[in-house]
Amino acid sequence: DNSKNSMWRTWYLQGEYAGSGVVLQTDIDVAGYLKNEQDSLVLSLEVNSGTCKAQTDTVIHIRSAELEFPTAFTPDEVLNNTFGPVSSGITKFAMTVYDRMGAVVFKSSSVEAQWNGNNTAGQSCPQGSYVYVVEYETLVLPNIPQKRVGTVTILR
Repeated sequence: DNSKNSMWRTWYLQGEYAGSGVVLQTDIDVAGYLKNEQDSLVLSLEVNSGTCKAQTDTVIHIRSAELEFPTAFTPDEVLNNTFGPVSSGITKFAMTVYDRMGAVVFKSSSVEAQWNGNNTAGQSCPQGSYVYVVEYETLVLPNIPQKRVGTVTILR
């Protein structure tokens, strides 16, 4: 009778049943677990032979990406005098800022670059709203181009 020598393997993610078998063969939507802005999850394996039971835990660190932009800036002041993203996990980046006539006033391929409120000729842009277009890729979704369009206001 081989049933005496069999082992059951049960997998848990954050304490919830995730599957069974030698290998966890299921797609797990980690987004639901990350709603609390956790940056890691605990994957547990429980092995049960009927008479003996053992469990091991592994911490899985989740890569995240962030790309946030302010809605306004003040080029003539000491604080908040440039425009650019607050970011992490960005692997490719290109940003173009347009004035209300559609002319390019700023362009950068560096996520660290900041627009100082001047146009490409070095002249101060007037107070008002400007459209930015950002194309980027992240660590979380490598080789999947993403695009964001927004507005920023210069306050002088």
